[in-house]
Amino acid sequence: MKKIRLIIFFLILALLLKAKTEIEIPYLETKPEIDGVISTDEWSEAVRWDEFYQISPGDNTSPSSKTEAFMGYDNENLYLMAKCYFDNVKRLRDFHCSRDHIYTTDRLFFFFDTFHSNDQAYYVGCNVNGEQADGIVLDDIDPSIDLFYQSHGSKTEYGYMIEMAVPLKSLKYRSGKNVTWGGFIKRHIPDGSEEITSFPIKRGGGNFYNNYGIFKFAELPTNMNLKVIPSVIGTYFDEKNMLLDTQESDTETKSELNVFFEPNSNLTFTATVNPDFNIIEADGLKVDVNMRYPRFYNEKRPFFIEESNPYHTDLIIFNTRNIVAPKWGAKLSGLFGKTSVYALAAIDENVYGDRFDFADSLKADVPFAFVSIRNKLRDGNTFVRLAST
Repeated sequence: MKKIRLIIFFLILALLLKAKTEIEIPYLETKPEIDGVISTDEWSEAVRWDEFYQISPGDNTSPSSKTEAFMGYDNENLYLMAKCYFDNVKRLRDFHCSRDHIYTTDRLFFFFDTFHSNDQAYYVGCNVNGEQADGIVLDDIDPSIDLFYQSHGSKTEYGYMIEMAVPLKSLKYRSGKNVTWGGFIKRHIPDGSEEITSFPIKRGGGNFYNNYGIFKFAELPTNMNLKVIPSVIGTYFDEKNMLLDTQESDTETKSELNVFFEPNSNLTFTATVNPDFNIIEADGLKVDVNMRYPRFYNEKRPFFIEESNPYHTDLIIFNTRNIVAPKWGAKLSGLFGKTSVYALAAIDENVYGDRFDFADSLKADVPFAFVSIRNKLRDGNTFVRLAST
């Protein structure tokens, strides 16, 4: 009888250890003002979380400093706030940084697995100056996407505080009633290389998303977005030759059309006709002499940047930088149950047929296509993927 009781005790203990922490995210009737200043009762409707753990250099130990996080939402935004305390405020590192380069300063991040899929998550964060860092977490952190959100911060007598408002339209997410997301909060204190998290970390776990808690929403709205953005670019050229007393001038116009359609929070269709990428930052200089392997440059053109990063495969079979000057392009991405789908099609203009053929007569328009289908298996941590070009 004692053996049976002992077995039952350990089974219950194992279930309790495996159970994830659930946090009810309340609907805010009065939205807070994101200005870096906390007014009286401004965040009184939000849920408060102050149970944090030091995961580095400690191992789920008590952190050196206290952290409080507040969360809430309405039909338009997620509202996030954090109070970051210090045992000694002189530990605070405060530098001005560019976007996605705040990693030498004190900072705090919120992570959201918006489909509770255990395979990817958005992250948004900022430092005491409100300077932002965001992206998506897959196998690694991918900062290539830039989400639109507001952020402000300020120094306080106890350390610093930050406020953020993330528009729901900036995210792809599961909508409806009784929605659950995976969630995680992480604070970095550079002085002492300290990392503090909202939930303890299981070092031996195979999937880091198993460390996430559960953020519960009573109801999240289904967003439908349609954007049609036409544009016209004109150039004027004028040259005067003083020696020959001649003057040449020329004008050129180029039209462009971009369409963004999101029928719901799970599905997105984007199309572009005659796109102009001249405003995109130029590539940095790279030496490619005597290289055995092709050189891959980072994608910076907005149309080809996708949140779910479907081009990331163990074997590189497709690189969007191969599409140099598209006449048009279209892409579709969505999540249907446990299956995520991504498709891209484009026509590249004036492509040389052979590597060493540089005659204009040999140029031709070339089609490109890429399809990725990924399915999550029953255990929730294993995936099967099919990708083709």
